[in-house]
Amino acid sequence: MDGVPVHGGALRTIVQDVLAQERFLAGLNRRMDRRVVEAVLKASTIGSETLRDEAVLAGELAQVEGFLAESAPDVLPIQFELVWDEEHDCYSVNCETVQNAARRRTSLTFEFFDSPECLALRQIQDRLDAVGDPPFVVRVGERETGLARLEGLWDAVAGQARKGLQIQRYKGLGEMNPEQLWETTMNPDSRTLIRVWATDPIEADHAFTVLMGDDVEERRRFIEQNALDVRNLDI
Repeated sequence: MDGVPVHGGALRTIVQDVLAQERFLAGLNRRMDRRVVEAVLKASTIGSETLRDEAVLAGELAQVEGFLAESAPDVLPIQFELVWDEEHDCYSVNCETVQNAARRRTSLTFEFFDSPECLALRQIQDRLDAVGDPPFVVRVGERETGLARLEGLWDAVAGQARKGLQIQRYKGLGEMNPEQLWETTMNPDSRTLIRVWATDPIEADHAFTVLMGDDVEERRRFIEQNALDVRNLDI
């Protein structure tokens, strides 16, 4: 797509991919250094199969380190340790990085590369790679914003869209003035109602038992299998 304008549905898809990638990386950052994960996605083809070949893996890790040297030099020095995983007959990679003057460990394991999160991130990265190489330009009317990285696309688009708007946040509908409640929620000409049907009482009871019951392993499997389909989770 280099040099080719992108708009409409194609642009919407790219923005959605950028947002999805950010959500995944933000979630992984609780247990891994997201900068390492991002470098692995962008600069290498490391996967569950690559972990079986020490020579190939060493070359891929060199690519990761080179990418980090350019994109996130504050992460350096980075140390890689290969640990043999008997269960999966492959290596795991322990990465030690610097974050806020402290050392942080990221484990690149067979389980990680075989996880739904990693597989989804790979698919997203493949689509974003197909967009082309930076720099990019976001044009809204006569206004243009330059982007050195595609990850800044959402901020650029949202920033242009918010101009002239006043955004307010409320803890609940009860905090709104009557006029605001009518305009945003109650007006039948503009509101959106969603009806949820529980047509299968047996399946509904099963879902409730899995999520609220005493079988921890079954609940864990359910969460792992459905985690990527969750949107707008409210805890």
